[in-house]
Amino acid sequence: MKILLAPDSFKGSLSAPNAVIALEEGLRRVWQDSEIVRLPVADGGEGVLDVLLAATSGEAFATIVTDAMGSPISARWGTLPDRETAVIELAQAAGLTQIPAERRNPAIASTYGIGELILEATRYPGVRRLIIGLGGSATNDGGAGILTALGVRLLDEQGDDLPPGGIALSRLHRVDRSGLKIDPSAFEIHIACDVDNTLIGDRGASVIFGPQKGATGKETLLLDAALTQYAHILSSVTSAPGDGAAGGTTFGLRYLFPHAILKPGIDIVLDTISFDAHLANADLVITGEGRLDAQTLGGKAIAGVARRAKAAGVQVCAIVGSITPDLRATLLAEQIGVAAVLSLTPGPCSLDDALANASDWLADAAERAARCIEIGRKFSS
Repeated sequence: MKILLAPDSFKGSLSAPNAVIALEEGLRRVWQDSEIVRLPVADGGEGVLDVLLAATSGEAFATIVTDAMGSPISARWGTLPDRETAVIELAQAAGLTQIPAERRNPAIASTYGIGELILEATRYPGVRRLIIGLGGSATNDGGAGILTALGVRLLDEQGDDLPPGGIALSRLHRVDRSGLKIDPSAFEIHIACDVDNTLIGDRGASVIFGPQKGATGKETLLLDAALTQYAHILSSVTSAPGDGAAGGTTFGLRYLFPHAILKPGIDIVLDTISFDAHLANADLVITGEGRLDAQTLGGKAIAGVARRAKAAGVQVCAIVGSITPDLRATLLAEQIGVAAVLSLTPGPCSLDDALANASDWLADAAERAARCIEIGRKFSS
């Protein structure tokens, strides 16, 4: 029996690679001799760097860059074995969880550190392709910090450089690209994104995601107005679905790299780890993540894994931390091609207990899944 283990992280408790270890431990209690293939995945946000490097035996590097609030931070990036592809994870340098709650301020938070990582990666010998994973950002600057770090000057009406952050973009009057530090045409850019929000408006970066990062109602309106001015000045690129990701970072990247390819993060990950090839002759895929809810139907990991497995005729079982109570899990699972859904919790419990016992309970849930499958196999024979 060949089983693929392809979970995302269980946020707050288990990384995707650690979730794979727990799943295998539980399955081995039932299937000691089965072929088990470890393929941890990510939807393009936090954790995508570790997932891709682990799956491909890539190489990680660390460099000191600027975090979202202007302080130095050690951030990691990596290269895949082809030595031509670099992986950059936005959350490494501009992540919301890196900033204490009392210091979060999306009005002045900047993606400058991401630009520093991009500059570092593009100067690495042989790199000509970048995979940039968005998600988990503390910023709302439309990627303006990235542009600044790469040599673009954002100027007000007096010709002075704007300070960092999204609010200042309301004063943007002119862009000067004469000091650009890289040749954008020399690099192939793949943007991993799992939302389809626009840059501005009711479904834009500021309105939808600003409050999650600490923006007040007034600041949300000011940020949206500032990004509107930003989009007006950067008129060479037309706003599109997905531009609102990571506080509008997609929009700034597409301005600088007009031929950038925007894809669901899970698809970029699955392609990079050759998931379809691993599906050959597989009997079962076990996936999972922290929660099964309406968002799962979009670009989340479970849906991406299930879609590929269904096309290959391979059954999928999902083990999740929780199932939203306002949805029938079975109907939701059927829509995305999942044959069965199990909760890792053994019964009613607190969130603290679930987080503390996630590894042990995930192993136990995998064992339960394996025993149920064995019962079904015996009945069918």
